[in-house]
Amino acid sequence: MIWFFMLPLVGLICGVILANILSFSVTEDFSVFIAVGLIITLDLLVEGTSQYLGGKFSLRSMLLTYFLNLLFAYFLLTIGHLMRVDLYIALFIVFGIKLFSNLAYISQKFFSKLQF
Repeated sequence: MIWFFMLPLVGLICGVILANILSFSVTEDFSVFIAVGLIITLDLLVEGTSQYLGGKFSLRSMLLTYFLNLLFAYFLLTIGHLMRVDLYIALFIVFGIKLFSNLAYISQKFFSKLQF
């Protein structure tokens, strides 16, 4: 079961190696899409950890939530890009709040087990 938690780290290492080997560039228009995808992925990892600590982890619901969040965020980004409105700022705020609330939950669970 521990290998399952190492999977994102292995994927990150493989991605960094492939990015250095292929050496491609991303245009400025699509850099926002990649940044939003990264923050949604980071939110997924932290949310999965908090659900695992809370005993409510379900891989199926996590993957479904992840892809629905990505589709909806990219839909909003595309509409904002067509209307020339910076909707990515709202997405960063929403997913940032989710990310930090999940981090607060993880730290609360971690520090509640420590005896001072």
